[in-house]
Order: sequence, then C-alpha cells, then structure tokens
Amino acid sequence: MRSADLELAKRCCNGDAAAFEELYRTHAGRLYGVAFRMAGSAQEAEDLLQEMFLHAHRKLGTFRGESSLGTWLYRLGMNQCLDYLRGKQARMSQATDSLDAAGAGEVAQESLFGALRSKVALLQETLTLINEMRKGNQEGAARIVSGLNQ
Repeated sequence: MRSADLELAKRCCNGDAAAFEELYRTHAGRLYGVAFRMAGSAQEAEDLLQEMFLHAHRKLGTFRGESSLGTWLYRLGMNQCLDYLRGKQARMSQATDSLDAAGAGEVAQESLFGALRSKVALLQETLTLINEMRKGNQEGAARIVSGLNQ
C-alpha cells in the first residue's frame, strides 16, 4: 500500500493531473468531514478543503511514506483546521473585546462564549486524537474518531 502511495505522490509531484485527481477523489470526503466538524459550516468546510489540497499539493514532495498517504493528508488537514480555529479564536476575542467596549448585553457575550467553549472542547478532543495517533494507539484513535463522528 505504501509503495502505491509513494508512486501516487511522485506522479502528483511530476505534474500528473490525473494522479492529483485520484488523490482528491480518494481523500476529499474524509477531509471534508474533518473540516466540517472543525469549522461548523459547509461554506467554511469547503474553503478549508480547498486550502488543504493546495497545501498538500505544495507539500507532496515531503511525503516519505512512513505512514499511509491518507494519514499524512489527514495530519496536514488537521493542522490546517487547527490554524483556522486559532485565527477564528483570535477574531472572536477581538469581537468580544469590541462588544465589551460597546457595552453589549450579557446574552450576546454568553452566546459567543458558548460557541467558543464548544470549539475548545472539539480542539481538546482533536489534540487527544493526535496524541493517540503519535503513540501509535490505533484503538484509542479509532474510539476518538468515532466519537467525533457522532
């Protein structure tokens, strides 16, 4: 399997559009699911998916085949999502600061804080998943992924 992954990555690096299309068709669904769970909206997930594959296209030359191509793409995609959430958290922080300065009601703030808490909880689950994957704990990672899919 890994030799097939290496060959596909090599073909993509050499500019084979059909190879990149195969890569996209094989992995886009799974990565879109990750992006949708992390972003919370279809539009943001589509934007993230596009960014994931642009980033993957730029980085395919670094794929060494130590893991499956799907795992490598998942890791790249997860990093893209985490970067997105960090940026979104910074924007939310600025928005809450603006609301505080403008004297907005507690209801609006509580709504923002609730949304932020749910994203932080998802981020914590994601980090746990990453740690399980790094430790090579396939069962633990699978349990966490099934929990995220619910």
